[in-house]
Amino acid sequence: MPIAEYLEKTFPSPPIHVDSPFVTRVLDIFKQMGDLIKGSMAQITRFPNNAEEFPGILSHKSQKYFDETRTEWFGCRPEEYATKQMTEDNWKVAEEAMKSMGDLLKEMDGVFFEGENCEFIYPVLLLTFVCLNTMV
Repeated sequence: MPIAEYLEKTFPSPPIHVDSPFVTRVLDIFKQMGDLIKGSMAQITRFPNNAEEFPGILSHKSQKYFDETRTEWFGCRPEEYATKQMTEDNWKVAEEAMKSMGDLLKEMDGVFFEGENCEFIYPVLLLTFVCLNTMV
């Protein structure tokens, strides 16, 4: 959120709707998915399979830092953590959360949560779905 808030303040037009109540609701849905989201994000620099196949996401120095800090946080390498999170129970939680996301979208009048205005949460959603897709 701090990056989005900075962008909203620095570049107010067009607005990215940081203060939208729908953003809070989407983030709450993400929290329901907990471990699976953390698992997908643990390997974010490796999609499709590893950093070498998608060069430029992180420099080698940054990749080393990312790996070291995530290994410390998770108690194992990021890709191992991601694999551990791919349980049937976590996928069921994710399925229910995505149904909630669909219900939320049905409440809207337009294409986006804020009608015809795109919010910053859409790139977050897209990145999350890309990361989850790498886990299947």
